[in-house]
Amino acid sequence: MKIGDKVLISPDRTRRPQWISGTVIEVEDNPFVGIVISAETEDKKI
Repeated sequence: MKIGDKVLISPDRTRRPQWISGTVIEVEDNPFVGIVISAETEDKKI
């Protein structure tokens, strides 16, 4: 994945009843947990 890609975000992560769409805003290679992908929803929540 790269910045700007469109993604679907699982209800397990958002605590919402259904999948929501978002855009990747950051891809980080964290040495402790691996690759961390941050996405922003259409209502500007990360």
